[in-house]
Amino acid sequence: MGVTTAFLMETWIAVWSYPLNIGGRPLFSWPAFIIPAYEWTIRSPGLSAAFGMCALNGLPQLYHPLFNAPNFRQGATTDKFFLCLEATDPRFSIMGNTSASGTVLTASVVEVEL
Repeated sequence: MGVTTAFLMETWIAVWSYPLNIGGRPLFSWPAFIIPAYEWTIRSPGLSAAFGMCALNGLPQLYHPLFNAPNFRQGATTDKFFLCLEATDPRFSIMGNTSASGTVLTASVVEVEL
């Protein structure tokens, strides 16, 4: 895909859009198009993978109800660890998770409404 895009772009620019007669050489000089085609071949899968990963991860997520938790801004954004358990599992129980987190040094447990 990158090679095809680069060759078509270079051909369109050099032959139809902005043709330059330099030294009597032909307008379609394919050896000059090899380096940009190689760069586009490397760049397209890399950018596709990065943007695809962001899309599949649901990023950028500009808002989450967890941002309204009272102690989120004081600790999670500076130097503390913040754990979020979402209650979408049918076996989720607030009492079971609170008692399990009691064995670890927990500063606070907050329930946030969605």
